[in-house]
Amino acid sequence: MDVIEDAARLDSLYRRHLPDDGRSGFSLIRTGPEALSTLLGLAAASQRTLDVQYYLWEDDWSGRQLLAALLDAADRGVRVRLLLDDIGATRSDPELARLGTYPNVQVRLYNPFPRRFGLVFGVLFHARRVSRRMHNKAFVADRCAAVVGGRNVGDRYFELHPQRNFRDLDLFTAGPVVEQVAGSFDAFWNSAFSRSIHALDRGRWRLADVRSTARRGLRRRILPAEKSVPVSHSGFDPADLDDQIQTLFAGLILADEATVLVDSPDKPETGDPRLLKELLARLEGTPMRDLLIEATYFIPTRYGVRLLSRLVRQGTRVRILTNSAGSGDVPLAYAAYRQYRIPLLRAGIQLYELRDRPFRVAGRNGLMVNLHTKAAVIDQREVFVGSLNLDPRSATLNTEIGLLVRSRTLALQVAAFIEDGMAPERAYQPVLRGDELVWRARDRDGMAELKREPGTTLWRTFLAWILYLLPLEAQL
Repeated sequence: MDVIEDAARLDSLYRRHLPDDGRSGFSLIRTGPEALSTLLGLAAASQRTLDVQYYLWEDDWSGRQLLAALLDAADRGVRVRLLLDDIGATRSDPELARLGTYPNVQVRLYNPFPRRFGLVFGVLFHARRVSRRMHNKAFVADRCAAVVGGRNVGDRYFELHPQRNFRDLDLFTAGPVVEQVAGSFDAFWNSAFSRSIHALDRGRWRLADVRSTARRGLRRRILPAEKSVPVSHSGFDPADLDDQIQTLFAGLILADEATVLVDSPDKPETGDPRLLKELLARLEGTPMRDLLIEATYFIPTRYGVRLLSRLVRQGTRVRILTNSAGSGDVPLAYAAYRQYRIPLLRAGIQLYELRDRPFRVAGRNGLMVNLHTKAAVIDQREVFVGSLNLDPRSATLNTEIGLLVRSRTLALQVAAFIEDGMAPERAYQPVLRGDELVWRARDRDGMAELKREPGTTLWRTFLAWILYLLPLEAQL
C-alpha cells in the first residue's frame, strides 16, 4: 500500500483544520467501507505511533488488510502497539508471537486465559475471571487522530461479508480529546491485566530464526487475502484512502465540549461500572425533552425500566432502536430483552426493532443485517458513541469506552442516523393494543399490524422461553 502523500500527513491536516482554542473536531463514520478506509488511511498516514485496541480481530480479508497496513507502518519506523482481548485473539499464540517479533511491533493480550488451552478451560476452572473482558474499540494515530465506536475488525463489521453484516457507528476525532483516548490506551497497555504475548508463550517464539523470518512469514500469510475481496462493494476503494482522511478532516464538526468516558483497566477486579455511572448521572441530573437510543443488546434490568419510566413521567420522549427476533445474533440477549418489552411500552417508551432485511429487499437476495450500534442522543445537543451495550455484561463485567460530545450539529447527524433505522421499511414498531402486543411495519400494501412476532420460529420461541427460565442475564 502506498504511503499517503505529505499533504495528507496527520500533523499537517491537524494544523490546517483544528483551531487553537482547545476544541476537538468530530466526523461521523456511518458505513462499514468508510470505517475500513478510515483505519487503513490512518495507518498509511501515521508517522510516529499507532495504538490499536480491539475486542475482536477476525482472521478474514479485512482483518488481514488492516494487519498488512500496520506492518507497512512498522516498516516506515512507526511504533505499533496492538492490544487485543484474549477472547478475540483468534490467531494462535505462535502467530501472535511472530507478529510481536516484527520490528517496531508490540503485542499484548488483556486478561489472558490462565492456561493457553483457551476458553473452555477458563470457563470451567476460572469462570469469574475469564468472563470479564476488554470490550473497548479504539484506533489512535500519532496521538492526534482517533476512531472510537462500536465496530470490531472483520468483514461483517465493515459490511463486506457475503451473507450477514452489522449496522454500526464510529466517530473519527482530532484535537485535544485524542490525548484522552491515547491516555486510556496507555492505562490499559500498562495495566497488570495486560501481558506481552512473549510472557504467555514463555519466549518460545523469540528465537533468532523467528526474528529473521517474521517479516517474510507474515507477509506470505496475508498475501492470499490481498488478492480476493470477499464481496464487491462500491463503497470501498483502497485507492481512495488519501481522500478519505482529507475528507474527514475537512468535514470536522467542532464541539462545544467533549470527553472520553472509559472504565478502569482494573474493572475485572473492582467491578466498578465507571462509564455507565457517568452516563446515568447525566440522565438523572439533567432535565431533558428527548432521549434517542440505538443499542444492539438492550437489557435495561428493572432499574433501567424504572429510570426510563420516570423520565417519561417527567415529560421526556424516549425512543429506542434495538434488534428484532430475526436480526439479533445472540438468542440469550433477545430472551432477556423480551421480558422488559411490555413494561417499557406500558410506561410510554417507544420501541423499534430492526428488521433482518429492509423491506425493499425482503423476499429477494438481500444481505441480512444485525444491529451493532451503541449510541445515544440527548435533546439533539449531546451525543454518546462507543462500545457500551445497555446490558448487565457491559455494566459490570466488560470494560468499555465511549465519546460524550456536546454539539448540536453532530447530535442532529446521529439522530438522523438512528431515526433512519427506525423507519417503517427498516424496523418493526411493537405497540400495545389493549393487552395484546402487535408489530407495526410496512409491507407491499402500506402500513400493517402483525399479530405474530416477526422473525420468530418455533425453535427461536422455545429457545427464548428456556433461556428466560435460566439465571443467565448477568452473563450478557
